[in-house]
Amino acid sequence: SLFDYIFDTSSFKQKDPHPLTWKQRLKICIGVARAIHYLHAGVKHAVIHRDVKCSLVLLDQNLVPKLSGFGLSKMGPPVLSNVLIKLNSRVCGTIGYLAPEYAIFGELTEKSDVFSFGMVLLEVLCAKSVSREILECGKRVETFPAMIDPFLMGKVAPDCLKKFMNITVRCVRGTGAERPTMGEVQVELECALELQESADAVKQLKELGTGASTSLAPLPAHDMEDYTYENISFSEINEIICNRYGCGRDPFSNDEAASVDSIASLDSNREAIT
Repeated sequence: SLFDYIFDTSSFKQKDPHPLTWKQRLKICIGVARAIHYLHAGVKHAVIHRDVKCSLVLLDQNLVPKLSGFGLSKMGPPVLSNVLIKLNSRVCGTIGYLAPEYAIFGELTEKSDVFSFGMVLLEVLCAKSVSREILECGKRVETFPAMIDPFLMGKVAPDCLKKFMNITVRCVRGTGAERPTMGEVQVELECALELQESADAVKQLKELGTGASTSLAPLPAHDMEDYTYENISFSEINEIICNRYGCGRDPFSNDEAASVDSIASLDSNREAIT
């Protein structure tokens, strides 16, 4: 799973001493976004996954992502109706990935999956769990860019990072109406990948020299000179981390905590769910 590649790399180190590169992570995120977009808009009745998270994104030998874990999914209205689904059943999912309006009020829409996917994007960039480590970072008032995965620090092109952070922030906004559709997220992630590839190409030409042959093999990302982030503002993402996870408060309000009190055991029963 993507969770294994990001959080438990011990089983892969003998085969590849380097964690997933930034472009590999971007391509995986694009693949997952495409899958969720298909569920929301590509079938007769929208399918809400309800439990999008890194441990349910499976990767084949070519790192092509497959979205799994449909045990909690719900079939919604026809894709063109845009009707809110208000569940009468108990809220289900995984703490840390739950959209506020779903956790508190039981209002489930495709934007609930968008919120969960935004949390996946945050984990992919930081290599920190949204249910544990990011909470601790918030309590310590640790901020970006220090929270970014150390392996990625300086490897993400500034324009790509700004684009990626913008997508992530929009996905995890407080209400569904403020979040983009998964189709929009997919397009923005593809744009972020293009920005990264363009920046890498320009930097490689500079490092090899303008007279270098274009037939030379590209330099590995971990061998290239680091990018710098002096001109990037991280204020919006820092505000989200502080407001939701920091400032001495719990990551859930009292109402939200009450509505998710039955969810904590889900991870321990993951096999039954998936």
